[in-house]
Amino acid sequence: MKIVEARRVAALSAALLAAPAALALSGTGYSTYPLRAAERFIGIEATGVTSDGGGFGLQARYTQKASRRALVDAGLGTSGGERAGRVFVNGEYEIYPDYMRQPRLALRVGYENSDEFGVRRNLLHAAPLLSKGFSAWGREFFPFLSVPMGLSLEGDTGTYRSFANISAGLTGRLPFKDYDHLIATVEGTASYSNSYSGLFVGLSYPLR
Repeated sequence: MKIVEARRVAALSAALLAAPAALALSGTGYSTYPLRAAERFIGIEATGVTSDGGGFGLQARYTQKASRRALVDAGLGTSGGERAGRVFVNGEYEIYPDYMRQPRLALRVGYENSDEFGVRRNLLHAAPLLSKGFSAWGREFFPFLSVPMGLSLEGDTGTYRSFANISAGLTGRLPFKDYDHLIATVEGTASYSNSYSGLFVGLSYPLR
């Protein structure tokens, strides 16, 4: 009995080591752009994953400023390749504001359920988020850097593993007359451990 159990453990370990880097995250979104309390909007984002099994897709995101320091967002998406779909929810709390020479520091936490490579995964993650606004051509832009990390639980096997990636991007209002009420975001992410590399490009529309 012990020999059979040892073989099962060895087979499962080998499968985990051989699995492609497939763990996804939903992106940072629009949170680094300064929002008024209770402001809310819907964003549409194009996604492109360049890692194994990658492909292009779309996701929708609802974002709301819950208080002066807190923000929440949630959404769903679908992709080509081996990443069929995802639903996600995130919360963010501002620790230090963007003030004078001081960059903004926030902590972002979230949950995602994704279907990747035929496996259903539940991801719990946290990310420190650093951003700093600057002005150019009469407009404000907000570059950001974050390091999402966490745990992924596979529903079929009950196993879990850690993951981490590095994300950087830019948010700002569109620099076009009659369209400057729209907030755009561009974000690139690179795998650090058991994650993926890809690109997010999004555009939001405010809800009155």
